[in-house]
Amino acid sequence: MQRHSQKLWRAEVCQSMRAWYLIQGQLDLEAIDVAFIQPLKDLHAWWERQSSATKAYINLLTPLIGTGLVAFLAKVMKTTL
Repeated sequence: MQRHSQKLWRAEVCQSMRAWYLIQGQLDLEAIDVAFIQPLKDLHAWWERQSSATKAYINLLTPLIGTGLVAFLAKVMKTTL
């Protein structure tokens, strides 16, 4: 009789753990969506609302900003190492 109740207890524990993992997985997916996916969607929507002149100006500055960022990181890495 005791073995039967242990099996039932293990089955209940397994079911509750499985339910917990499913809930946790959904919460993790929601957190990823809020932290990463939604800001990218917002950025894309913002970009689509911009005029052609603004897009051209930003596209002109992008290489300069990228070069400046790389130079800054190289300088910081050189001084820290």
